[in-house]
Amino acid sequence: MAVLVQWYTIFSFGMVIFILYSSIEYFAVYAFLSDAVTESNLRKVYDESFDDLLILNITTFGEFRELLRVPVWIHAVNACSQLAGAAVVCIVVYQIWAFMIIPSYKAAQQNAVWKNHAWHPPKRVNWILWILVLPMVFCVETMRANAKVWGVITGKAPEFFFFKFSEAEKLEFLYAREDLEIASLMQFTAIYAFTRLVSSLFENTAIIKGHLDDGMAKLALEYKRLIRLGGFLGPWIYIAAGCLRATVTIVLAVILQFKVRKSNVVDPTVLFIENVEEAFKGVTSTAFVLLTVLSVVNMVTMTRTFIITDKLGDVNKKFIGARVMLNCSEIVPKVVEAFELGTPLYTQLLPVTNYVSCLHLNKAQAEMLKVAILNTACLATVIMNYFFWKDVDVEDAGLLEFPSNEQAQNMPDEQEVHDPLLCA
Repeated sequence: MAVLVQWYTIFSFGMVIFILYSSIEYFAVYAFLSDAVTESNLRKVYDESFDDLLILNITTFGEFRELLRVPVWIHAVNACSQLAGAAVVCIVVYQIWAFMIIPSYKAAQQNAVWKNHAWHPPKRVNWILWILVLPMVFCVETMRANAKVWGVITGKAPEFFFFKFSEAEKLEFLYAREDLEIASLMQFTAIYAFTRLVSSLFENTAIIKGHLDDGMAKLALEYKRLIRLGGFLGPWIYIAAGCLRATVTIVLAVILQFKVRKSNVVDPTVLFIENVEEAFKGVTSTAFVLLTVLSVVNMVTMTRTFIITDKLGDVNKKFIGARVMLNCSEIVPKVVEAFELGTPLYTQLLPVTNYVSCLHLNKAQAEMLKVAILNTACLATVIMNYFFWKDVDVEDAGLLEFPSNEQAQNMPDEQEVHDPLLCA
């Protein structure tokens, strides 16, 4: 069947498999692991890393065990966030099929040209599908990051078979960081799809499309280009900067993994790369806040026109879900770092956070809390997307760019076959 080879079917099936695998791994391997087994695993790690741990001023197994102990409240929050994965899948899969794919298919069946490609959505429907399914990617990546943290605190991480504690912990947390940055990078593609969707509705207005003579058609093309590039300059810069920052962070994480494997965590090159990464994050953080504000203002200005609201309703509400995920991926790590022992932000804010010293976290606890909050935010995003997008009718909103039956009758046979795919 044609529906089985569509990108949204393959993509959704893959995400469902990953989320099921991650959930089963969490509950079967980590969540109910007995204290005795955990202590046995960690005792082995401690014995093999004794000299390494002395450098960290850890002289007894009790100190080492305490370093990796998880408070009950973090354990509970983390467990609830893992259950969110199943909810994310159910909501997203139901929404894309009930509100986008099936209505698009039924409309295509009534069109003389597109009925032969009924399961192939037009480009605007594809953009909305991409916006709606991407939270599943974020959910998968946070769950994979969570598994790596649990591997460290239970002594079951694969890297413990090859490295001592410091190197193994560093590698597992680098893997987790890489997962989260990939999730952030994918969210910027959702902003891209959203921007293309809105700009295409401007380009589809009668004042641009309604001219047939060559001179006016050329002028219309210039207006389309100006609207797409100049009218949405804020979001384009925001997307480019976000993708660049995420890519650089991923590349640095991969380089660090390679160097840690070849040397150790105190190698001068490793320390240099970590300093470069911290400097890069510091330089880009302020600029990124300004770009976020510029992007939001630009999008609000462009989407308040009747051209957009008549078709999609309140677009700013529909934009909230994507913004929530990106803002959470930016803000949550900073907030958690304020309570994470040893981080520069912790040192700066210590006079304030000392009043709530019960919330101070070691690295493992901080990573676990971070991924739990992000996974919960992913579920919140999916719920918002469901309620804010469900009022969009693919036909009334002008999202279906099918040739009319009258146009189809005037098409040559060979054009009739190929034109639908050109609109994708």
